[in-house]
Amino acid sequence: MFHRKNSYILFAVSFVVMLWGGIPGPAWSKAGLPEPKGTFIIGSGIYFSNIDPNKTNPGSQVVQTFQSLILPSLIDYHILPDLAVSWEVTDPKTWKFKIRKGVKFSNGQPLTSADVQYSFYRQMGKYNRRFPGANKRMWQKIIDYIETPDDYTAIIHTKYPDPSALSVLRWIFIVPKAYIEAVGDSKFSKMPVGTGPFMYVDRKVGESLTLEANPYYWNVNPLKGSRGPAQVKKVILRSMPKEQTRMAALKAGEIDGSGIAPDSVKNFENDKNFSIYYSRKNQAYFVMFNWRDAKDPKTGKPNPFADVRVRRALNHAVDVDALTKNYLTGREYRTTLLGRGGIGYNPNVPFYSFDPEKAKQLLAEAGYPNGFSTEFYTTADAPAFLNALTQYFRDIGIR
Repeated sequence: MFHRKNSYILFAVSFVVMLWGGIPGPAWSKAGLPEPKGTFIIGSGIYFSNIDPNKTNPGSQVVQTFQSLILPSLIDYHILPDLAVSWEVTDPKTWKFKIRKGVKFSNGQPLTSADVQYSFYRQMGKYNRRFPGANKRMWQKIIDYIETPDDYTAIIHTKYPDPSALSVLRWIFIVPKAYIEAVGDSKFSKMPVGTGPFMYVDRKVGESLTLEANPYYWNVNPLKGSRGPAQVKKVILRSMPKEQTRMAALKAGEIDGSGIAPDSVKNFENDKNFSIYYSRKNQAYFVMFNWRDAKDPKTGKPNPFADVRVRRALNHAVDVDALTKNYLTGREYRTTLLGRGGIGYNPNVPFYSFDPEKAKQLLAEAGYPNGFSTEFYTTADAPAFLNALTQYFRDIGIR
């Protein structure tokens, strides 16, 4: 297994700007800096069917318009204060957060601990059992109740001691209680209000999402690794699910930037009309086996992946270093299922060696001297890489 260290964003040289986060730059005049100007158009693989942060797992459009109590550093993933200025564990099941004063939502409403409690309970389905909160069942298992002794203190009680709580609490984004109670979930879900550096101004489902710089954004002097103020006045995200479409739009000058897969970077590396920016992304590429079922659910035949020797064989079959060098960018690194910064990550876990002969031996010991046929389901990301990966499997007889 290897870990994808970077995501890849291309920007036309005619308008080169680091759009998001952590980089000091223009902010509102209250900070003595000029107002952001200009429009930046991004080709996005997202459909924009859901932009309510309590209903969806966070995408780029959510993390630029909403914030949570804490933020993993955009540089090294260590936890930074965000809407909370500090926190402490008062007992194994109690987390006490002090809420940042002076923060406003993009509609001008002040942030208080009541919004924090409301956001957690809303996502958990506490107010509406049918509310489709993101990972609702998980939160219901973790969170017991939340106290708000004053406007700037929120005390979260978990149902059991959980050392990983801090790393998961960051996935609940804070929304304005009074505003949602006034307009209802349906209207809020169509055009949400948050505290992030940008705010929603228009959405065309399946077509585009338009953001503008939030005039109330508080973080004008960001800590290293946190999100600073907007660098442009307006951002238009155009829905382009297919990467080939996004790359064509870049070359045609129809968009200013886009995220692309690692094995597509080479299409732009020697083109002086584009600049390539690499940003950290704590995301792993991995192969998952169905090892629980003794028989294949589709065919009823014995499931080869139930035998640990088969799983070990596939690990020995792949030259991960060659894959990274030849089909990605070479900036990725090998890892276990957990990447650096993940709870439980151990840098001392040994990796499987590239040894095709040992892989074939293990298959023979498991009863598959001539290999076997199987199906692999993949994402559309990095197709050349995936083709090379499956070729390693074919080389030891797995077709």
